Amino acid sequence: MKDEEAADLLMKQGAPVYSGQLTARPYRPGRMESAWVKNCVAIGSAAGEVEDLGEMNMQNLYNSLDCLVEFLPTKQSMDALAREYSSRVGNELDCMSEFVQFHYIASRRQDGEIWRLMKSRALPPRAKALQELFSARGVYREIENDPVTQTQWVSAMLGYGTVPSAYHPMVDEMNEEDLLARLDDMARRFDKAAKELPPHQNFILRALDEVIARIQKS
Repeated sequence: MKDEEAADLLMKQGAPVYSGQLTARPYRPGRMESAWVKNCVAIGSAAGEVEDLGEMNMQNLYNSLDCLVEFLPTKQSMDALAREYSSRVGNELDCMSEFVQFHYIASRRQDGEIWRLMKSRALPPRAKALQELFSARGVYREIENDPVTQTQWVSAMLGYGTVPSAYHPMVDEMNEEDLLARLDDMARRFDKAAKELPPHQNFILRALDEVIARIQKS
């Protein structure tokens, strides 16, 4: 859609938050081949830009700063540290990109050209291997230095229909009463944790109030 149409739709959907003039910004996903070259270090969106899900870009910014502090340069040659920094930052951005791609490719939506186009694409190798392993028996294998958490990956896979086809055979060797007792205990703990959380609507309203307050300050 045209920028004007997108702005109009955004205003209608988020009237309590957005006010005044909206501007469109070009978005070019991708990353630097090397985030640290000589005396120049790219951090945050300067190193790479990925469509944000779950504040991952903020996490990547924090991790990049933490990594830079660890490798804080001196007047001596820092080539090895620069290569390691670039490798870590690049790997994190690649992991974030694969997680975003998974949402588009695994989605069952067909109501737009972008959804139909993504159906023709294959999952990135690491995401495909993770999905196949989880589908086989609910096993999750963490990707090294992946900023996407296990909870986020498992939630995405279950949400898009990747359900384990089998369970561990050791379960068949367990006493049925003990197994049911464990499941009941898990259910009680989940229920207790859920009841301690605020209602979803309250959370949304509080988040909106915080956003409005920041906008007013600026």
